[in-house]
Amino acid sequence: MSKKILGLIVVGLIIGVGVVYADNPESVDLYVTPGYQISLTANPTYYNFGTVDLSYSTAPANAIFSLQNSGNVGVTVNKKITTEFTGWTATSSDPSTLTDQYRLYIGTSAVAVPLDGFSSSCVMSTSDTALTGAGGGSVSINPGVSVAIHAQLDLPQNTTQGGQKKAVISFTAQAQ
Repeated sequence: MSKKILGLIVVGLIIGVGVVYADNPESVDLYVTPGYQISLTANPTYYNFGTVDLSYSTAPANAIFSLQNSGNVGVTVNKKITTEFTGWTATSSDPSTLTDQYRLYIGTSAVAVPLDGFSSSCVMSTSDTALTGAGGGSVSINPGVSVAIHAQLDLPQNTTQGGQKKAVISFTAQAQ
C-alpha cells in the first residue's frame, strides 16, 4: 500500500509541476545564398546605322548584335533607351512628319526582319519594356543561349541639330 501511495504522490508531483521553460530562450540566425547568376553579354557593344536620310527608315538585313544569357538560370529581359540620340526624343508615332523625333524598334529574330516587319511591342522608350520577338510575343533566354537582336530606326522629317548622334540602350535580365 505504501508503494501505491508513494507512486500516486510521484505522479501527482509530475502532473502538478508541468513543463518548465528556460528564462532566456536562444535564437539562431540562418542564412543562404542562392547559387545562381544573372548576366547578359552583348556582342558587339555598338552599332553604327551610318548616314540615313531624314524621313527614311533603316532595317539592316543582319542582326545588329547578339545578346547572350551568360548566367546560369533562364531569364526574361527588359529593354530601354537610357540616353536618347542627342537633341532628339523617342516617339511611338511615325516620325516622318515630325521634327527632332525618332522611332526605334528592337526585337529578336532568327531571320532578317523586313522594313516595317516589327510589332508595336518592339518600339523602344525611356521606360523598361519587355524584350520581345520582332513579330511580338515574349522572349525567354536559357543559360548559354544567344538571341539575334534586329533593329529598325525611323528618322524625323526635320532636325534642328546636325552631325552624328549617339544613343544608349540597356538590357536588364530577370530570373524566370
